[in-house]
Amino acid sequence: MTESQIRVLIVEDHQVVTDGLSALLNDQPDMIVVGSAASVMDSISRAQDLKPDVAVVDFRLTDGTGADAGVGIRQVRPDTKLIFLTREDSDAARFAAIEAGASAFIHKSQAAAEVVHAIRTVAAGGTLFTPRTIATLLNRRREMDSQLESLTPREKGRCCAPDGRGHLQP
Repeated sequence: MTESQIRVLIVEDHQVVTDGLSALLNDQPDMIVVGSAASVMDSISRAQDLKPDVAVVDFRLTDGTGADAGVGIRQVRPDTKLIFLTREDSDAARFAAIEAGASAFIHKSQAAAEVVHAIRTVAAGGTLFTPRTIATLLNRRREMDSQLESLTPREKGRCCAPDGRGHLQP
């Protein structure tokens, strides 16, 4: 490991994904995977111990969300940058990632080169969230909040339970 290498923590509960991502990143001359975690609780302690520059976080973990992990990681390591790498594709997940302090949100269907590029960009202080993306998410959130406010308590309880992907069910 050299001083200039980007130290990466992988927070992912699927070992095959962790192994593949580790192989990809460790093959980069400017990156090293310093460790991995499979849960929110483990990610926080591993971040504190390993001092990563960047944490690559899945949104769905065994004991919570990637947003939970991100908030915890940022509490113990405020300088660690967050990238969400996930199959999750909802506005709610994107908004939670931004609220947790993420600098990027990448779908797992993207090419490996996109993940490597994102890590370099974020480690250098950049972000992959455009102002337009953030504005769109905020506008959608406001619209949803105003729609919810117009419902009676009974209607809210009946119509607005989130499904397993963060979407509201009718």
